[in-house]
Amino acid sequence: MVRRKIKWSINALNDKLSILEYWYKRNGNTKYSRQLEHELHNITNLLKQYDKLGKRIHKSDRRFLVKDTFQIFYKIEEEFIITFTFGIQGKTQKIFPND
Repeated sequence: MVRRKIKWSINALNDKLSILEYWYKRNGNTKYSRQLEHELHNITNLLKQYDKLGKRIHKSDRRFLVKDTFQIFYKIEEEFIITFTFGIQGKTQKIFPND
C-alpha cells in the first residue's frame, strides 16, 4: 500500500484558515479552532493510509469526505493526495478551481 502525502491547494488552505479564524472570532478563544485543526489532522492522516476513504464523485477522479459538518474534496495522484476544497457541507461554492 502506497502512503501518499497530503498536498493542500491554495484554495483549500484559504478555506481552512477562514473557517478556523471564524470560530476563533465567534468564540473569543482558540479552543474550538484547535480542536477542529486536530480533527482535520487526524482525518488527513487516515486519508494517507486509506486514500479511497472518501466517496467517489460520479465519473470523476475526484473524491470527497465528510467529517461532521465539514467536507474535504480531493484527488488521488501517484505520490500525493491533492485537496481542492475544505468547507462547510452544502456551503462550498468552488469545488474544483483550476488545478
